[in-house]
Amino acid sequence: MESKLHQTFQYQWPKTVGFFTAKQHEKIIADFECNDNYYVTEKLDGSNLAISSKGYIASRTKVIATRSEPVPKFNQHSLHNVVELFSAVDQLYNYLQTMYFIQHDFELLVFGEFLYNGTASCKFDKYNYVERHYLPEHFYAFGIGLVFSGLNTDCFKLVQRVFSQVFQNTNVQNENFFVVPIDWALTGMFYKHGIECVNILSCQRLQAFFKKEHVIKKLLNRSIEGYILSSMNGYGMLKLKYATHTDHVHDQHMLDLSKGLSEETFSALQKVYESADDYINTLDDALFKSFFEPICNHLKTFIDDIVNKVEDCLTMNEIVSLAVEEITFKMKKHYTKKLDPAIVCEIKDRVTKKLEKYKTKHAHVIM
Repeated sequence: MESKLHQTFQYQWPKTVGFFTAKQHEKIIADFECNDNYYVTEKLDGSNLAISSKGYIASRTKVIATRSEPVPKFNQHSLHNVVELFSAVDQLYNYLQTMYFIQHDFELLVFGEFLYNGTASCKFDKYNYVERHYLPEHFYAFGIGLVFSGLNTDCFKLVQRVFSQVFQNTNVQNENFFVVPIDWALTGMFYKHGIECVNILSCQRLQAFFKKEHVIKKLLNRSIEGYILSSMNGYGMLKLKYATHTDHVHDQHMLDLSKGLSEETFSALQKVYESADDYINTLDDALFKSFFEPICNHLKTFIDDIVNKVEDCLTMNEIVSLAVEEITFKMKKHYTKKLDPAIVCEIKDRVTKKLEKYKTKHAHVIM
């Protein structure tokens, strides 16, 4: 039998429309007018993978591993923990077939996020995933796909009776491929069969979601990358991420949204969008370099000043934390700019390496 490895993957998880996706204002306004109930989950910053009941693992575009071949690496990370889930996917398949689809031949795809040492966009764990028990080289399911064999117009209704949130990915040329985002029932099925999954944070009306201050605060602070909202009744998914920049195209998008959204909802979205200008997002930013390079060049003096301010004995981690706090405070005070979490991690890493050189000399304060 020919190996599927490296073959094109046909059944992709659909691209999710973001609230700041240019030229999508009509869909977003229509979804707010419908005001359906949505399951809310955190958007994890990893890679989208699919595990098939037919014995292969795929990225968004191609098959990257099979059940019968040696465990490969994906983006220099081991897929061992993902390959271990083949038996769990088999069990979930058998459960679904026995309970709901006994007379049908279908392929089950479990979709999820594969996490790295850090994130997909940064070598550091800038969202504190490990601290929150999301582990590197692990897979966290966020939905399933069902691919039925043959043409059967009743398949959608059959799946809908089990999962009200099901919808079709119209970008895939197969009328019998159905997408099922996570809900409470699917969460129970995942855990029953040993498949870790993303946590459902809440279930609420779309308009109500934007009234929650803590929701917006997490984006303004960039403590998470964003949220995924999945309709309970098959209207698909929406994505809310913090904005990283503003430009004329997105300014027009926001203007278009303002004409169709309530003042309260638009105000919340606008706050997230405009917060992009509050941050420095890269170490190459000219303003940041002019501020940070002198500190870096005289880091010993900078650290000495911090140590001298504190009478108690300090561990190295405590000194690093104080140094980073001092740098971010000065940046905000003098330039009214915040630092992206990735830059904070980079600063912490550089300070730690520099501090190693002074470790012996400061032995009386560094434990």
